[in-house]
Amino acid sequence: MEQSIAKNISFFTTASILQKIISFAYFALVARLVGVENTGLYFFAIAYATIFSVIADFGLGAMLTRQIARNTDQTQTYLNSILSVKILFGLATYVLLVIAVNLSAYPPMTKNLIYLCGFTVFFDNLHNLFYAVFRANKNLFFESIGLVISQALTLIIGSLALWLSWPLYFLIIAYAIPSFLNFIFSALMVKRHLKIKVRLAFDKKIIKFFLLGAIPFAAAGLIARLYSYSDSIIMSKMLSNYDLGLWSSAFKLNTAFQFLPIALSTGLYPVFSSLYKIDTDQISRLYQKGCRYIFIISLPIVFGFVSLSDQIIEQVFGSNYANASVPFRILALSLFFTFITFLNGALLNAVDKQKIQTYILTAVLIISVSLNLILIPILGITGASIASLLSSLVFAGLGSRQAKLITKLPVWPIFKVFNRSLWPAVIMGVTVYYLSSQINLPANIIIGAFIYFGLSWLFQAVKKSDINRLAIFFLKKQPN
Repeated sequence: MEQSIAKNISFFTTASILQKIISFAYFALVARLVGVENTGLYFFAIAYATIFSVIADFGLGAMLTRQIARNTDQTQTYLNSILSVKILFGLATYVLLVIAVNLSAYPPMTKNLIYLCGFTVFFDNLHNLFYAVFRANKNLFFESIGLVISQALTLIIGSLALWLSWPLYFLIIAYAIPSFLNFIFSALMVKRHLKIKVRLAFDKKIIKFFLLGAIPFAAAGLIARLYSYSDSIIMSKMLSNYDLGLWSSAFKLNTAFQFLPIALSTGLYPVFSSLYKIDTDQISRLYQKGCRYIFIISLPIVFGFVSLSDQIIEQVFGSNYANASVPFRILALSLFFTFITFLNGALLNAVDKQKIQTYILTAVLIISVSLNLILIPILGITGASIASLLSSLVFAGLGSRQAKLITKLPVWPIFKVFNRSLWPAVIMGVTVYYLSSQINLPANIIIGAFIYFGLSWLFQAVKKSDINRLAIFFLKKQPN
């Protein structure tokens, strides 16, 4: 059974990585071909609608997975009742989206793009429900397939729209069509492979139970989405679409590597959970190893981004985005704290400290919004990146404090591990910075990688056992 779960996680992690690669490639293509201002408009419409997706879901997907996992014989009854609620919530969310957009007094073009994004939110809400049923049955295969194929379809449709110079609306439609097809696919797979008769039902007791139980999931999801996208909402009222376009390029680059801490925390979470209340010492040792892997992975990325920000922005998005270099450099520094936050989140959730995690996130959201309201009018998108850096620092700090209380680990051993990984990354960063004016970006990245891993081996920051363990986390290859 454990082997089956590991293979499922491996398949889903691989699919998530492919999806993120395709998604980033599509965004980079859009950014280069439609210009900075239109990219800002496109990015904002998606960000705005994404916040409303939490309302449409209301945590019912996570609640359904949990309840079906506990009562598999009730799968059809639960699914059909919650499907009815999800459709109603989806329609209500779309109406709420339209009202909110009109109250915000955005230009007609912005409104229309957000309206189109609302269709994607509606169908995403439904196909996530069907995939929740598969998750409860420990089957991530079909969700992985749907994830990659839908993103590939978005790339194909969007590329066609760009090639034929169709209006910006079609770049949003490129998301809506695959989302609808993913909904059809997920429903058919549930019907065929789980032998469930999908129909609308309305069991009041079940619906009441699910709605009450889903409130914590909904609250946590809404706070997380607001934390991720509130800066974009604030910028839309204070800055231009051109500024949003620059911000979107820096933001997308900064989030492109978040699959790494997600994969690592996904691997550590079940182990933390299994050791909870059984072996606290083992949890402490495992958390320390997790910190070591976070340092090994994140520090070269951070210093590489900081040192090569000008080259990276120009090579990926084009010279029109050169003014995004400074915000990107600041956001890159926050990436280190973001990686730590994922590790802390896995630990807190595994030891039944979800409420504390939600309280921390709420506090960080308030800090983030306050800093953005102060700094954006003064410094523009640079102010937003500073707000993001400071918020990430607070998030990581508060989470690490809770982790220390759980693991009882002294600071010094963690600092020694950090110090060993820091200096190879610093030396690598300085070297590639001076080489950036002399050689091209790919060659510089290769040289930087050799320098970092060579020095890390010399400083004993990286050992052969570390490489093997990281390969297990990210590849999850299991023996037959």
